Amino acid sequence: MSINHNGKEECIEHKVILRSYSFIEEDHSYNDQLNTSLILMSCSINLDGKKQIVNHEDENEIALIIQAMIKRLEC
Repeated sequence: MSINHNGKEECIEHKVILRSYSFIEEDHSYNDQLNTSLILMSCSINLDGKKQIVNHEDENEIALIIQAMIKRLEC
């Protein structure tokens, strides 16, 4: 889905990053976590992908996707 340039652009346009990042949380399977990580990594090559990852914040201005990735790395 996000392997070539057009696929990355489509993922970003359709906000796949925002819809999928919750799958890196612990209560999902290893394959779900791996596939989500691959989507995030692939889309982060694009500047708009980086912005979606960094700018998705809660009311306390905490970047939720970055926080979820850090939490996953700590396990």
